[in-house]
Amino acid sequence: NSIPAPTNIRWLTDRDTGSFKGCGFLDFADTSSVDLFVKLNGNELLGRNLRVDYAAARTPRAGGNGAKGGRGAREMSEKPAGCTTVFLGNLSYDIEDDDIHAKAKEAGAGDVKHIRWLTDRESG
Repeated sequence: NSIPAPTNIRWLTDRDTGSFKGCGFLDFADTSSVDLFVKLNGNELLGRNLRVDYAAARTPRAGGNGAKGGRGAREMSEKPAGCTTVFLGNLSYDIEDDDIHAKAKEAGAGDVKHIRWLTDRESG
């Protein structure tokens, strides 16, 4: 099974420092590609086990609720209807775009088309 390339990658960074936060989101053109990519959950990349999970649909925020997620292993979430995005976490702080390109190729995803860095809303 070959996974088509992600259509977009968004890395989370700290607003104040610009430091990479160790996670991001990958968008795909269709839900079947997402199903193939989440099978990489737990695979090693740069000495760390990847955390890959379905991403919930984005919803407008009226303000942060201050909630923080736990740091332990989490069960894979249920795939939301029409999901074309995955969360990619527990990444090495030394990761480079080329590492994700290589991992996507290893999974049969081909070349990544676009990478866009995001800033974390809560840190600034």
